[in-house]
Amino acid sequence: DTVCNELRDFTSSLEAPLLRRVADGAAKGAEAELRVAAVADETLSILKKRAGSVPGPAVVGIHKKLEGAVVVVGKLGEMSTELAKPSGMNPKVVVQALQALEPIWSPVAELEAFKQRLTEALDQFHERMAEACRKALGAEAKIKALLAFAEDADAKQQAFAPLGLGLVIRSFRESLSRVIADDHLKASEAELAKETGLNPVQLLKSMMDLSKVWPQIGKADPGPAYDSINDLHNRVKEVNSKVHSRMEASLQDALSTGNKKKEEALLKFAQEFDVAYDPIRGAEPGSDGGLLAVLRAAAAGCRGGP
Repeated sequence: DTVCNELRDFTSSLEAPLLRRVADGAAKGAEAELRVAAVADETLSILKKRAGSVPGPAVVGIHKKLEGAVVVVGKLGEMSTELAKPSGMNPKVVVQALQALEPIWSPVAELEAFKQRLTEALDQFHERMAEACRKALGAEAKIKALLAFAEDADAKQQAFAPLGLGLVIRSFRESLSRVIADDHLKASEAELAKETGLNPVQLLKSMMDLSKVWPQIGKADPGPAYDSINDLHNRVKEVNSKVHSRMEASLQDALSTGNKKKEEALLKFAQEFDVAYDPIRGAEPGSDGGLLAVLRAAAAGCRGGP
């Protein structure tokens, strides 16, 4: 009995290393591993009969699990091969492989080697999608198509959330939105870097464009994207601060010289800027703290009004 128990324990222990070899790609076709698994299953069956065990619910054998794992590795390989292409990568092929993985993922969901391979593939896919987005900046139709594709990819990968313990799911839509937000912020920062000749129309356009994509950049919560999201938040606050400083200084100049036309233009700009920035700062339109309220208060204070 002792020998049988030790043999059973040893045979059962073969499952984990065999699956790891398949996951790591060490087993080309896994023919040898499948033969070992078949022998292990047969051995366990004989030992069970010898022990006179009462038949219970059917248990998935090691061989069956390895067969499933081989299929999983094949789909992961399809993703990796497509993502490794220096040019001409077809994102649809990657998403199709991802979709094919979902119904066969559950048996390997808790195995670290498989989670690692899927995570690496998804990380690489994020990089390639972000790269495509950066190349498409300025081409509205291409950006729109990429965002639509990203939403579809999100839906496909979200199916893994309840299946993969510890598997980190990152939104493709949010990743691309951060690339777009970065571009709009750079446009705003470039205008504000001008000591003279600031173009208010361009500044407003970049901020309006930013406000449209801002809700999709993701929350600044602890996670893989925290640093990039936090950086965007800090930069947009800096842009707002510089706009306030520039406009307040311009208003003081207009008030001191009695330039009513310039004052009205600044107040109009402030109103339009608030329309763009209020959604970013999470404020209701026209609420306290906006640029228009600050400029009006400054003008009233200069004139001695309320």
